[in-house]
Amino acid sequence: MLPHLRAFGWEPVVLAVEPGAIEGAVIEPLLEKTYPADIEVHRVGALPLKWTRRIGMGTIALRSYLQLRRAGDALMRSQRFDAVFISTAQFMAMALGPRWKRRFGVRYVLDFQDPWRTDHPTESLESSHAPGGSWKYRLSQKQARWCEPHIVREAAGNICVSPEYPRQFARRYPAIPEDRCAVLPFAASETDFAVAKNLPVRFPALAPDRTAETWVYAGIARTDWLSVQAFLAAFADALASGRIDPRTRVLFVGTTYAPGGGPASIKALAESLGIGSQIEEHPARVPFFEALGCLERADAILLFGSNDSSYTASKLFTCALAGKPILAVFHEDSSVPGALRALGVTGLVTFSTKTPVSELASSVSRTWFDPSSARAIPLASELQPHLAPAMTQSFCAALDAWLGLAPAPSGQMNAP
Repeated sequence: MLPHLRAFGWEPVVLAVEPGAIEGAVIEPLLEKTYPADIEVHRVGALPLKWTRRIGMGTIALRSYLQLRRAGDALMRSQRFDAVFISTAQFMAMALGPRWKRRFGVRYVLDFQDPWRTDHPTESLESSHAPGGSWKYRLSQKQARWCEPHIVREAAGNICVSPEYPRQFARRYPAIPEDRCAVLPFAASETDFAVAKNLPVRFPALAPDRTAETWVYAGIARTDWLSVQAFLAAFADALASGRIDPRTRVLFVGTTYAPGGGPASIKALAESLGIGSQIEEHPARVPFFEALGCLERADAILLFGSNDSSYTASKLFTCALAGKPILAVFHEDSSVPGALRALGVTGLVTFSTKTPVSELASSVSRTWFDPSSARAIPLASELQPHLAPAMTQSFCAALDAWLGLAPAPSGQMNAP
């Protein structure tokens, strides 16, 4: 949003943690070249891990909380702000919102890119894969049940990446007005793709002189996802029946949360199905623009959803903007299928939590591996509302409404 906020009457001031303070961070200096150089940015440090790890405290939100609070307090005293927008999945940083509202009278808006509190049983399979392990997940959920209610209730508004999140808030906090939440998925940026096109990509499967197709999946993926299991089973069947070129490769990039990359579990599952030589996996997270470069060079893009119906692919519109055929396998109650249909994507397969893997694999085979399958490219005309300028305009309209502010006249700026 940073390159576009001023066009809609808002002057951004950024408060962030120094990248070097974040354990295992994938540093992406090119991102800083995609927004105006004159935007005011303040960075703070964090308590060193060598101290905090001794007491089991590794999360960056806790290690940097006092530094963010101190810097935020100083900013509030030195300038007039209309709002604080807290956009992070490090949820304890959201506790700063009520403090600044109480001390300085500045209202705050929260951005839920992921759910803070979940309604899954803490012993569920999904939660056992959470970063930090199952016991830390259980502890974080206790913390969420204690902190989320008053922080969400006091917020001027809540931006949610998935339409399921406002429904969850409505069930938990019925006193919050319906219009206090706005669903705004992650936007796509044409500028980002322009940068990515000029970068080298290290993966041989995407070499310009390759002799067969390479399909790319970029992002977290797990072997317990029905979508992943069904795709690999369908791929193995298509290979065995001669319906695809045996030289076809599938590249999975950034499939784990682990800082240095975890085990290549997708590759291991593929090997158990006899297609290990066709599947390449790079479990470690890669820089943002390298991931975009992979999408830009792919012959087709794969999108897989988790077994959770509230899951929304943050990269959805970015993948569509790459202009390649897409195969997407998502829960039928997710918001993703509707969005993809609107974009004209034909490679869409949906499932319910009770769908057998064999049945889902058959659907994937008919949709993607059948020789007569249509592989349409997303409609560029339908993407416009999901690009960064339009999504920033929607965000600013919500902010103006929640704060009771009229959009600022040209040349006059509000200051979040």
